[in-house]
Amino acid sequence: MRQIDQQGPGALRPLRVVVVTTGFPPLSGIFVGQMVAHLPPNIRVQIVTPCAQEDVQWQAGDRVLVRCFRYGPRRWQTLAYQPGGLPEALRRSGGLPIVLVLFLPAFFVAVLRAARQADLIHANWSAPGVIAGLAGSLTGTPVVTTLRGTDVRLAEGSRLWRFLLKTCLLLNQRLVTVGEALRDQVAGILRVAPGRIAVIPNGVAPAFFAVPSIAPGQCLRLICIGVLIPGKGVASILAAFAQLEPALGVELTLVGDGPERPRLEALGAAPSLAGRVHFVGTLAPAEIPGVLARHDVLVFASRSEGRPNVVVEAMAAGRAVVASAIPGVLELVRDGENGLLFEPDEPAALAAQLRRLINEPGLVERLGEAGRAGVQGLTWERTGMNYANLYREVLAARRRPCAG
Repeated sequence: MRQIDQQGPGALRPLRVVVVTTGFPPLSGIFVGQMVAHLPPNIRVQIVTPCAQEDVQWQAGDRVLVRCFRYGPRRWQTLAYQPGGLPEALRRSGGLPIVLVLFLPAFFVAVLRAARQADLIHANWSAPGVIAGLAGSLTGTPVVTTLRGTDVRLAEGSRLWRFLLKTCLLLNQRLVTVGEALRDQVAGILRVAPGRIAVIPNGVAPAFFAVPSIAPGQCLRLICIGVLIPGKGVASILAAFAQLEPALGVELTLVGDGPERPRLEALGAAPSLAGRVHFVGTLAPAEIPGVLARHDVLVFASRSEGRPNVVVEAMAAGRAVVASAIPGVLELVRDGENGLLFEPDEPAALAAQLRRLINEPGLVERLGEAGRAGVQGLTWERTGMNYANLYREVLAARRRPCAG
């Protein structure tokens, strides 16, 4: 690491890392915030993130400085902090909004300024990874980018997002994914060996492991947690839930908000569902363990994810998981052992798995306990240490002299 004298002989200054992200707590980017909070104490972090429309009290520790950059009048600063983030904002705009012309140069200048005083840049998602890579090329600062799923899914169907992913590979010293399935997916798109991409899973907060086990003998209480956008498959969950007779006493809670909420609320008001579906909106991350404690089963129906942390958190909380059989889920859930699986966009298949939970005594409790046992050891402390080790590896490689 490029540690140098700061306070006289023998005094080494901390490693300086710039973390580049389109979202940071409390508005979004909870996983980025957790990773930063659990880096070792000898790492000082500067966050570069877009400003929001309102003044924000950023949730940062004493080793973390948050610098948000403005990219226009305050009322225009709508790209980053809305459900679904930047990709969803661009999708809903129907193209590249004018404000993006202001956003990208402002983002680059902010990263460039921070990079001049940094030992390493850590970007999150492919578009920030390209911006960080360009800034790193100009300042001689190595760059690491973590890919978290959404941008990889977009790259499979978009030349622009594939270009961003490939440019990341060229401009970055290392790419990181949050799961093995996502690593293989990225390697396939980029046509590189999977070994060139590091895997560092997200951690789980201790509060999830502290949730009491499921109490047997109650009516089934289902919960879905996530942004209400089309890709999350919540309409399929409602269609499956409508196939369960009201007399069974099963209830469904939807946690989250987004552009799909009005349509989903209309579906939930149908006579077959009235009074059984509850929309509670967005909850603070600290509230999620408590709400999981009041439910038995997480239902997850996304069509594409990197490595869904909500599934890991539900498993850590000892809740049974019924999830779509997509690659990011398959590395976590084994059907019938620690959860149940169904094909995405197949409400009848989901309904069949929910009936299985109702009809097989003890299955909910058994799946919940097996899930919790399988994710022991997934802590944010381990995630932070893994990133610190990666930073050291990248910096050591930059210093290594060429063979003679």
